[in-house]
Amino acid sequence: MGIIKGKGRAKSEATRQALLSAAVKVIGTKGYTAATVDTIAEEAGVSKGVVYYYFKTKADIATQVLLAVLDQLIARFEADVDTAQSPHDAMSAIIHDFARSIFDNREAARFVLNELWRQDRLWSDEMRTAEERLSVIIVGLLRRGIEEGSVRADLNLEFTAAAVTGTVLMTAQYYLLRNESPDVNVFSQLCIDHIEHAVQLR
Repeated sequence: MGIIKGKGRAKSEATRQALLSAAVKVIGTKGYTAATVDTIAEEAGVSKGVVYYYFKTKADIATQVLLAVLDQLIARFEADVDTAQSPHDAMSAIIHDFARSIFDNREAARFVLNELWRQDRLWSDEMRTAEERLSVIIVGLLRRGIEEGSVRADLNLEFTAAAVTGTVLMTAQYYLLRNESPDVNVFSQLCIDHIEHAVQLR
């Protein structure tokens, strides 16, 4: 009996993940306003009723998509910090993973970029919380760099953390808006060189 229930839970979770993947594709391509529950259901290959079984509204779907994308990204950044030998290595790994995540998941990246600075969405608070989590990681790296003498001591750490994130996002948006795919290694190094010059990270 337990095995049967376990299979049922696994199938249910697979369906939920399929719906989230479909929502990423539809919303990332059409934008949140133009996307509909019908098109998400069609993309997932299920009925509209199935969508509403798992999610209350389109906004609920969007919120869960954003949280899943951002949680995965921040978890990867935390792993980079844990395994790196120096602030420079950690920052380089974070920027590379940031770029790889953006260009490997273009629809999700477009959705996050479109919503990142909005203030009027139901999920705005969740977005701010994710930004704060990311800022804490980068501020920690910069503070460690200052202690080790590899980062300028006169930096406003919170502002610099926002500038680091903005550098990657705005550079990525340049390519996303043109539907171009840069060499991720070249893209990452461009961002790293710019940031290193600004904060003297070495």
